Order: sequence, then C-alpha cells, then structure tokens
Amino acid sequence: MKAASALYRLLGDEARLRLLRVLSRGRLNVTELTGVLGLAQSGVSRHLGLLKDAGFVVEEKDAGFTYYRLATSPNDGGRPADAVLWPMLTTQFEASAADPAVRADEARLQEVLRVRKENFEIHAGPDTRDARQLVPGRSWAAWSRALGLLMPPLKVADLGCGEGYLTIEAARWASHVIAVDRSDAVLDRARALARRRRGAGTSRARAPPAPPRRS
Repeated sequence: MKAASALYRLLGDEARLRLLRVLSRGRLNVTELTGVLGLAQSGVSRHLGLLKDAGFVVEEKDAGFTYYRLATSPNDGGRPADAVLWPMLTTQFEASAADPAVRADEARLQEVLRVRKENFEIHAGPDTRDARQLVPGRSWAAWSRALGLLMPPLKVADLGCGEGYLTIEAARWASHVIAVDRSDAVLDRARALARRRRGAGTSRARAPPAPPRRS
C-alpha cells in the first residue's frame, strides 16, 4: 500500500503528467522539454529524475546530448504496473486534448520539433554554409581560433566530437586532429562536413605563425 500511495502521489502532479504526455510523442532533451512546458530547467530535471527513479522514463545519451523517453517495458526500466497505468493515462491524455494547457504544450512541442528538423537539415544537408549554421555553442569556434594564436601546432583529440564543428575549427591550427564519437551516424555527418569544408579550402590544418624569437 505504501508503494501504491507513493506511485499515485508521483502521478498526482500536473507538471509530471504534462511531461509524460509530451514524452509520449517522442524523446526530447531537457532544453526542449523546458521550452515545451514553460518551466524552469531545474524543475524539469527534478521531475525527470523522479519519473526515472519510478521507472516511467528512460535516459539515453546520443551525440553528446541526453535525451529522455518513456520506458516501454519492465526490461527497459519500466514497472510491470505500467501495463495497467498507461492505458488509463493515454485515455486521459486523449480526453484532455482540448484543454488550453494541453493545446499550448502541443503547439510549443510542434515548434520545438520544427526547429529541430530545420537545424538538422541545415547542419547535415548537402548545401550547408557557415552563414546558415545555427549550432548551439557557436562561441566555441571563437575560442578555438583564439587558442590557435596562443598555442603551438599540437595533436588534438576531440572526444565526443558530435557533428564536427569544433573539430574543423581545431584543424585550422592543430597539426593533427582525431575526432571520436560513439554515434556512427554523427561521425558520418562529421566526415561529410570535413569533406565539404575541404572542398571549400577551409579545413586544411595549418599552424599559426611562429612567434619572433627573443635574443
């Protein structure tokens, strides 16, 4: 009875129910969920932690990002009780489709998914150009170029390289760059980016000018 009471208290929070409804549409990261729900990131992370501990949500790492999705089975981290709870929750989610809060969440979700798709096409498409690059953390490119002016040409390992934007920036001044990532799909996009930049003449590694020697 204590376990059942704790479970129902967990599901008695409106924000957590909204979170579960959004995740029923697909996996999202904390930043995307924050944008959809309009809640503070700390609050979203706390709710996700509670739902994860209860076995409702699974955390996944992909291309340097952390995503969350619904658990689908006991072997996937889900509770056996989900077989009873999820049909009830799904029915409730469908019945509340006209609720203003649900409609607002759905509109923001569609916008988040649209931006994600747009960014993927821009970053991974064959016509990618620097002027259209919208990768989060773009300031790292400036930091990489600044380091190139301060450091000798070194061998660089970019661990968790993602789509390779920082790798390409390091290649401007490093003598050799090795990019490592656990996702084969992301590495394929990084290779494609390197080929495109090489064709444009911007991805050749080159050392910064040697500083003048002091006598």
